[in-house]
Amino acid sequence: WFLTTLFYAGLPAPLPRYVPLLHPLEIQQTLCAAVLVRWVRARLSLKKALFLGDALLWCLLAGIIARLFHFSRDPLSRSLFISPKVWESAGFHLTLFIFSSLYGITHLIAGHRLKQRPVWIAGAALTVAAIGKLLILDLAASGTAARIVSFFIAGLVLLFIGYAAPCPPPPAAEAQPPAVS
Repeated sequence: WFLTTLFYAGLPAPLPRYVPLLHPLEIQQTLCAAVLVRWVRARLSLKKALFLGDALLWCLLAGIIARLFHFSRDPLSRSLFISPKVWESAGFHLTLFIFSSLYGITHLIAGHRLKQRPVWIAGAALTVAAIGKLLILDLAASGTAARIVSFFIAGLVLLFIGYAAPCPPPPAAEAQPPAVS
């Protein structure tokens, strides 16, 4: 249900206008995500429940961004799904890139400070995916100069990440190779 309603615009009723986090669809999605995480936690490990919760949080926030763009284009929209104009909007893709990058960098810094290598790796994967999407898909129709500047900025971002939040060392059990007898 969570994934099905992710692309719905939903009606803001009983509110007169769209208000993020108070939209009935977002309240439903938040409750659905909480139930899913609780269900996974009861049957599997805490680590898997946290991973699922983190992925669902990213999806929920990305859906909020899409609905913000949908209702900013047509505040009184009665459409069931998010408008196709949103998916074609350069502003939406830029906002999604900024959000994904900040979400990934937050994970990188948290993983470094808490010395949690899986959190750091998840943040690195999300940041690289966001930069890859920007460079390959979003800038596909742009000129050479814009692509060069984007590559340069992406390199600076990755350099900053390497300096501010390097990968934490592996746990002691992984770091030492087994003794050969």
